[in-house]
Amino acid sequence: MGFWHTGYLEFHESTGLSDIYIAPIPFFPRCQKCGQEFPDVDALALHRFEKHPYLQPALLIDGVEFVATRHTISKQIEAKNIRFTNTSTCWVNGEQVTAAVLSQRIAAARQKFISVRLRNDEGAVETSYDLDIGIPEKNDIIEVEKRFFELSSAGNLTVISINNFIQVTREFLSVRSYVDGLSMYLYGVLAKDQRGKTSLTREDGRARMTSAQQLLSRFNTPLSVVVTQTINFNLNAFNDGLSVKNSPQLARVMQRFWRLLHPLENLPVLPDETEGVRSKQVPLDVCTNQLLEWSLLSSSSVVEKRKELEKTFSDDNWIPDDRFKVQILLVDALNNEGEVKKCSDHARRLRHHPQWGKWAESLIQIDKRERIEQ
Repeated sequence: MGFWHTGYLEFHESTGLSDIYIAPIPFFPRCQKCGQEFPDVDALALHRFEKHPYLQPALLIDGVEFVATRHTISKQIEAKNIRFTNTSTCWVNGEQVTAAVLSQRIAAARQKFISVRLRNDEGAVETSYDLDIGIPEKNDIIEVEKRFFELSSAGNLTVISINNFIQVTREFLSVRSYVDGLSMYLYGVLAKDQRGKTSLTREDGRARMTSAQQLLSRFNTPLSVVVTQTINFNLNAFNDGLSVKNSPQLARVMQRFWRLLHPLENLPVLPDETEGVRSKQVPLDVCTNQLLEWSLLSSSSVVEKRKELEKTFSDDNWIPDDRFKVQILLVDALNNEGEVKKCSDHARRLRHHPQWGKWAESLIQIDKRERIEQ
């Protein structure tokens, strides 16, 4: 009896060795922007992020890009000055519109809340803005300023008088933030002087002035400009004075400090007289009022009053920012009058200041050279 053996292939699948083998074609992702190929998707993603990032759409008004999502607009804006970058699609209050229509809608609004959504279709990147538009009515501005100068001319600034100012201007709805800014400035004056039955500290007063500056900078009235520049002077943020020509004294004082840091800048001569806020008194704290008076003196007159100015360094009523201005006045006046040694002594207190240190050091070196020569 024999054994029957089946074929080997009946029990095993074909290995395919007898078939024709075709190697798979490798796939390399390609950048749609520049055509460059990459070994894998991750490398392509990194390349796209570094070389061709998806750009965030943005709103620009008067050339300034809006970074925050919430904004208050208090100035009339022309549609041509409203632009959108990296934007494919726009929505206003949920309605899809063209960029031109969106610009017109924003420019035309006076007292309105507008929701804006911008989309860059490439990458599906979106940016949203909430715009609180409150364009002041001219008559409201006139009435508020009338009451402001009535308050300042009374000469007795107190918490009660400021609250009364707020109450009598409540009906002028289009300038609520204008009233808020002026009121915060007045509270800051009281806090700095620690008078008028205020419970605010000097630190609180500085914070109020900073808030007032932010609010009033949205407006472009002669009064708002003078108050914001007065706050700048308080904070030692000097400028060339050209923006506040309607307050000649403040303009000349600001320019006096500015020239010390920018001696080569060719600045126009400021006018002595002009129309505007000059004939009306903007309330000032005691130290700022005194500083303006000293800053308008000639160098010889400042040196004559040197003892009086030096007393401020030990007077607790003078905050560091104001003492700093006194120090600058003394250094400049002593230098102009040839008091090299005394100038150097005062300048040493300023030599490590990040902004004024270089100027102070240059005057110290004059004293050192003269000593060596002697």
